[in-house]
Amino acid sequence: MSTLAAIPVSRLITRRIRQLHVSAALIAEGDLSHRVVVRGRDEISDLSRTFNDMADKVEGMIKGRKELTANISHELRAPLTRIRIAEEVLHEKATQGITNAEDLAAHLDGIREDIDELDGLIGRILDLSKLDMGQSPLRPEPLDPSDLIGELMERFHPVIERKGLHVVADLPQGGSCLADRETLRLALKNVLDNATKFCPDGGDIFVRVAWEPDAAGIRIMNTSEELSLEDLSRIFDPFYRPQRSAASGSGLGLTIAGKAIERLGGTIEAANREMGLEITITLPRR
Repeated sequence: MSTLAAIPVSRLITRRIRQLHVSAALIAEGDLSHRVVVRGRDEISDLSRTFNDMADKVEGMIKGRKELTANISHELRAPLTRIRIAEEVLHEKATQGITNAEDLAAHLDGIREDIDELDGLIGRILDLSKLDMGQSPLRPEPLDPSDLIGELMERFHPVIERKGLHVVADLPQGGSCLADRETLRLALKNVLDNATKFCPDGGDIFVRVAWEPDAAGIRIMNTSEELSLEDLSRIFDPFYRPQRSAASGSGLGLTIAGKAIERLGGTIEAANREMGLEITITLPRR
């Protein structure tokens, strides 16, 4: 009697497991929208929910990669198109015997700027790829973020001077946190680059490092118009640029910074303040 009673239960369990197997095969064949129908509250139901969660994440990752590839293609095509047009104009003028030195120099300068833009974009894409794949091993060492920020501010001094920016820095010395130097430097460089690039001429930049028993807090704020909630929620997405922004950029700077800080075990956030946009980085000290 017990054996006979167990047969329907066994068949039911087998059928539900077979459904999971079929669903896995469908997703493997490319049907990323397929999900398992969840029934009941037993172990197989829990497995089905976990399977659906996994499918959601896989679908999101693949869609994200497709969007990233499309954005990269778009960003690379723009300067390449300008270079092609400039080359055609120069070729036409050369065949017609037009040798206006100033005109030729202007076209060549434009080509040089587009090449620099391509070079910078490719470099940022490589940085993002390395962070995603975790290719570079972390080498933690005691670091003072104030020292790194001071070095980077010297690098950005020509831009700060040209735009007439007012910089207020509060960089207390003596503290340290355990972090990989190159990864932290990459994050800080991109945040500071973003702050100087999108700060209007004559605007203000505030940089502050604060120490807590278990964490280091880094706040970098620049004069900026208030961003919408959508802009704030997507500001760390690859190639996303706020709609009100007039400055040009790849839209990868804060993405790279976010990935780098995440790899260091810290957090990074963006928020509107009375004076402008503030990026807050929190790093564990150990």
